[in-house]
Amino acid sequence: MIIMLQQYPHPQGHQKKRGKLTTLPKYSLVRLLLNNMFRLAFQPIWVAFCCWQMAYGQAFAGEDTVLQSLSKADHLRLITLSAEQLPASLKGRAWPIADLSLAAMVKGKLEPIPFQIDEINREGFPYLSSMTIADSGLPQKWDGRDELLFMLQDASSERWYSTVPSHQPLAELKITTESGPRYVYLLWQDARRSVHDYVRYDVDTYFAETQFYSLASSLKNPLELTDMQFFAFEDKKKSSLLDTLKLRIQGHWVGASNGLTITNRNFQASIIGVLKGPVRASVQMKTSIRLANVPVMHLWVMYQFSAASMRAITRAKSPTWMPMFVENTSVSISVDANRLQGTQVYSMDAKQPFGVVDGRLSVLEKLTQQQTLDPQQSWWMLKSPENFQVLSTLLVPENVQTPVKLVYQDDARLKVDPERFPGQWPNIGFAISRIPLDKVYTMVIDLYFDTSKPEYDVYDYIQSIRTPLLIEVTPLTSR
Repeated sequence: MIIMLQQYPHPQGHQKKRGKLTTLPKYSLVRLLLNNMFRLAFQPIWVAFCCWQMAYGQAFAGEDTVLQSLSKADHLRLITLSAEQLPASLKGRAWPIADLSLAAMVKGKLEPIPFQIDEINREGFPYLSSMTIADSGLPQKWDGRDELLFMLQDASSERWYSTVPSHQPLAELKITTESGPRYVYLLWQDARRSVHDYVRYDVDTYFAETQFYSLASSLKNPLELTDMQFFAFEDKKKSSLLDTLKLRIQGHWVGASNGLTITNRNFQASIIGVLKGPVRASVQMKTSIRLANVPVMHLWVMYQFSAASMRAITRAKSPTWMPMFVENTSVSISVDANRLQGTQVYSMDAKQPFGVVDGRLSVLEKLTQQQTLDPQQSWWMLKSPENFQVLSTLLVPENVQTPVKLVYQDDARLKVDPERFPGQWPNIGFAISRIPLDKVYTMVIDLYFDTSKPEYDVYDYIQSIRTPLLIEVTPLTSR
């Protein structure tokens, strides 16, 4: 599969060459109408289909009865297979990406399923030349740390057998799930491709959309997430489930009592590259923090959008002289939701919620604010009675001792900039202290979106999400 790789020398990426095509002004009424015509005309049908899809786990390349048995944690799971995980007979062959495809058995036939192969750099992130981090392998080849991605719900319980009229599969991928094994097949030089896209990203409007949710960033700053819709959410009058995604950096001047606080309104990010495929879209941004016009920290942020999840990867680096002037640096990233009254809130203890969103802090909620989380087991979860839930997990370097605390506010009147809607209903996230300024520091936050109905065991759900699935690769031909 060929993945579109777009590099944007212009900060906003709006000066792409389009040949003889006429480009409408970015903010023209005609352009806005054209961009939204399909959504306005067909959204009611699309929303109804998406709600049915999430409730019953129906796939695009499998049998209904097979996929309904997938567990709640598995039916929207994104599967990733690195070239490093291939068996010896397939590993190190530098397979041309354009000649590879994925298929699953559907009623006795191998049918193509949506997939993509992302080239990965030496630090484990999607390769973009704009990041100045070298590719882990050869260009346009599946090798090194490059990742094959597909959705588990497209895998089938039906196995391929040698009498099936088709190309001989290169390998069988067996995924072990709670409800039994699922299979997909790696094909070589099969021209068929699935026409289904799980995710779309518009680089001109900073708008990501899947069949389950949509997320938009401020037109002034692609780093600042401002609007979210979840299509199964039952209160259709709510304009957005999200107020803002808050990014806050704090520190103290060495030898002084006063400190500095920087929020995401102080960052003016620019998109430097977009990697788009049918399963995941990766958007790379960069920004610098300046004091008195002197850069004191460089940030590279990557948003990754997939069918029912989002990942935010943040890499921070400061000049070598910074530790001499600033100490006790901390970073917090939190989601400020828009009036999610009645939502149950979980963290640390998955057996019972520690709070219910009502615009005021209970005694237990106040105690939870003071709790330190396990840096390698940090998570929180919101479970709304309006058929929406979000689970967030944090990944920080194991070799760096950085304490993690839960950010939590449930207050109808409290204002925490940046803000669009009054109050914190709730504002929840992670705060990481003692960030080292003398090296590159990387943190990864994942958000998993799902329905909250029917009822299920929260503990089992979280354990399943956090447990990687076993993938066995069996070569089926020598090529």
